[in-house]
Amino acid sequence: MKKAQKQSSIPLFAIFLFTIVAIIFMGCGQECAAQTQTTPKTEQKIWTEEDRQYLVSELERTRDEIVSATAYLSPDQWHFKPSENSWNIAQVVEHLGIYERLFLQEAWVANNLPPQPQYYERSISDSLYLAWMADKSHHTAPENAVPLGFMKGKDNLIFFLYGRNLVINYVRDTDKDLKAQFTPRGGEPNNLRSIHGLFVVHFGHTDRHLRQIERIKSDPNYPDL
Repeated sequence: MKKAQKQSSIPLFAIFLFTIVAIIFMGCGQECAAQTQTTPKTEQKIWTEEDRQYLVSELERTRDEIVSATAYLSPDQWHFKPSENSWNIAQVVEHLGIYERLFLQEAWVANNLPPQPQYYERSISDSLYLAWMADKSHHTAPENAVPLGFMKGKDNLIFFLYGRNLVINYVRDTDKDLKAQFTPRGGEPNNLRSIHGLFVVHFGHTDRHLRQIERIKSDPNYPDL
C-alpha cells in the first residue's frame, strides 16, 4: 500500500509544477504580445516626396542647360574674357563644379547632426532664396570657390558634371529629412540654413551663371566658331 501511494504522488507533483510554469509563460506571453503590438512613434517628416522631386527636377534641368550652353564651343570661345577682370566660360563652369563639392560636403556633415525640426518654421522660403539668386547686383565668390582657370575647355564641364550627378544621387536616395537637417549660415534665421534650402540656392546659383554665360556670348568681341 505504501508503494502505491508513493507512485501516485509523482504525477500529482508533475501536474502542479506544469501548472505553475504554464501560468508564468501565459503571463509572459501576454506581456510580450503587448510589446510586439506596440510600435514606436515616429515623427512625420517635414520634407516630402514632392520636395525631393522638385529638387531633383531642378538640379537636372540646370545641369542639362549647362551642357547645352557649352555644347560645340571652340577653345577660343571657352576662354574668351569680355574684360581683363571678368571670368571666361571655362571659369564659370569650374566655379559651378567647385560648388557641387562644397554643398554636397555640407549635406554630408549635416547628416551626422541631430535633426532640428523646431527651426524649420523660421527658415527662409524657396521663393526668397531664388529671388536672391536672380538679383542682378554683383555677387563676390568666396575665396574657396574662385576658379583657378587651369583646366582647359570641356574638362571644366566634366568636372562640373561629375559633382552635379553626385548631388542629384544624394537628393534622390537620401532618407534624411532635408528640412530638419541644418548647416550653419550666418545672417539667416537662427544662423542656420536647411539642406533643402541649400540645394534650392544651388540650382538658383546655376541659373544665375547660365545668365552670365549668355552675357559672355552676347559680347560683340565673342569669337565665332
